[in-house]
Amino acid sequence: MEMQGAARSDLMVAGRVVPVSIVHLLTFLWRWSILVHHCSIQKMRRILMPGSSVLLGFFLVLGSATLSLPEEAAGSLRQESFLVEQGGKTEETYRHLFDVIETSLNNGNISSLTPHMAPQVHINVRGGESGYYSASQAYYLLENYFRSRKVLGFEFSTIGESDSNPYATGGASLNFKGSREYVQIYVSLRRSGRQWLITQINIY
Repeated sequence: MEMQGAARSDLMVAGRVVPVSIVHLLTFLWRWSILVHHCSIQKMRRILMPGSSVLLGFFLVLGSATLSLPEEAAGSLRQESFLVEQGGKTEETYRHLFDVIETSLNNGNISSLTPHMAPQVHINVRGGESGYYSASQAYYLLENYFRSRKVLGFEFSTIGESDSNPYATGGASLNFKGSREYVQIYVSLRRSGRQWLITQINIY
């Protein structure tokens, strides 16, 4: 009797004894999944009217475009920033370069000026060289001059506004061999394409 009860309550599956209750549960879940799937299809058929496949495709394309929007938007912002910088007032652009020159001379960092030098720069140093030099030669002349002098303070006091040849001049206080000396520094620029270049530096 016990053997027959076990036979009624258990099944052999793949050589193993599986309780009938588990088999019933699995069967119920399988039928339920089929029912849910069928209902979902019927519901989608009622929702998707004729021609709605085109609309669905439109939303899919719109979603993919939305995912790529941040990168495209970032590129647009970078381009807009570049155009604003290039299309801004010319006096604002060369005033920024004068600020760079002023900071570089105060820090004794002549190398930061070389990217802004014209192919030919007129250099006139009091008690030193005077003439037209290449950008690299102008760098070495200025580097040699300021290597032996520590800039105590420098500021442009006058800026000559011009759309073609702006200039700036100001006084500088230097420490040369333990003594303080004062010089006047004059810098002029010239527009080349979309940038301003240093064409002349006078220290007198």
